[in-house]
Formats: sequence, structure tokens, C-alpha cells
Amino acid sequence: MEYYRQVLKQDYEKRLAKNNAFSIRSYSRYLNIPQSTLLGVLNNKRDLPLRYVDLLINKMELAPSEKGLFEKSVRLSKQNLKEIGSVKIDNSDERVFDEQIDFDIISSWKYLAFLNLFKLTDNQFDPENFSKRLGISVQEVEKLKSDLLLREYIQERDGRYFRSNTKFSSTQDIKSKALKYAHLDILDLAKDKIDSVDIEDRFYSSTIFPVKKEKIVQAKKIIREFRDKLSDFLSDNPSDEVYNLSVQLFPLTENKE
Repeated sequence: MEYYRQVLKQDYEKRLAKNNAFSIRSYSRYLNIPQSTLLGVLNNKRDLPLRYVDLLINKMELAPSEKGLFEKSVRLSKQNLKEIGSVKIDNSDERVFDEQIDFDIISSWKYLAFLNLFKLTDNQFDPENFSKRLGISVQEVEKLKSDLLLREYIQERDGRYFRSNTKFSSTQDIKSKALKYAHLDILDLAKDKIDSVDIEDRFYSSTIFPVKKEKIVQAKKIIREFRDKLSDFLSDNPSDEVYNLSVQLFPLTENKE
């Protein structure tokens, strides 16, 4: 089912849960679209006309990160393509995040930590355990699961959850507001962990040295290779914790030219 149909269906079910008398007719009046059109969309009998996209986005009060995804989903359905959040298991082992669609997933450490936690739990989902392990509320855990299921980053089979891809990646050396927020989020987390995690279980290190600027591009490549090598080394099966590795390389001096 396309993303926009799922969003519509969930929005209706949420309103129905608050008011048992809230019928499809009531919903169509609220959205200001014909009842026959709404029924056809919800029952997967017809696509949503593009002229209703902006109206529905405003009526459902979608978050900024969801607006682009909703519109793109409608447009892709018009091209008879089902690429939003499509599972690429047979085509590729790696899925690249799309900032327009996955802004919230990219900008918070919690989504990737959630995905990796499945590897520690034999793909079993226990909200209370996930809440305890990640240090967040059960409600937030449920939201992470719903968001990832909706975009098919995870799949449910017989009560167990599986990642749709083994690896996930983002763009490199391209300005990204989502990645900027992600790095700031991790830096804030690192400040907390330096006090709350025993020194035996963490490693903080920094060094200051002179640099020949023309080697920065090569330095980035070396850092990425080291990051991947260390990740492979530490990720035994089974693993027992989810860790974050952060590396910052930036100038302390300013070029006044």
C-alpha cells in the first residue's frame, strides 16, 4: 500500500477512535473531498487526484518531514511506480536515505539505534525492553516502530521484525540540514555519556596537530575506511550493546586571506 493511503487510513482511524460516530461521510466533509473519491482511495480502488494533495496535507496537519513524503507518494502512484520506501533486498544490500523523505530518521540517533537493537533481540520487539535499553519512553519507542514500518525500513512477519536492508547510508560531502541536526544531536548525547557511562565502557580522545589542507579529502577517505573496519571488527554475532562512533575533524585556525 502506498504511503499516502496509509497516512489517510491512520488519520481516519485516529479520529474514529476519538469519536465512534465519525463516519467516512464525516471524514470526507472534514477533508472537503467527495465521499466517493475518499472511499476509492482508502479501498485502493483509485489514486488520489493531485489537486487534493495540498488540501489533505493541511487538513491532516502533517509534520514537515511527512509533507514531502506524502506528495511524492501521490506523484509516484500517478506514474504507476511504488518506489516510496520500497524494499531493496533483492536489488541491493544498502539503502541510501533520502533527506526529503527521511529527514526525521536522519536527524535523530534514535532511529538507527532502534534498527540496530533488533540485532540484539533476535528480531523480537518488546516495547518495555527497547524503552529501557534506549533510555526513552515506551510511547517514543512505539512511534519509532510505526515510522520505520510505514516507510518499510522494517517488516513484520509472524510477530517478529526484520530490517529491510542490512546497511543504511547517507550522502557524503553534501550540505544537509538533516545530517547537521544529527551531528548536533550526537554531540549533545556525547556530553551526557561522558558522565553517565563508566570509563571502561567508553573511549573519548582528541588530538591537535598541524595540517596540510590539500590532504583533507584523502583524510576523509581514511577516516571512513577506519570507521567501517572498526564497525566490522566490533559487530560480532551475537552482539550485546549498540554503540556510536563519532569522528570530528575541523580547523582551529582561521584563514584570513
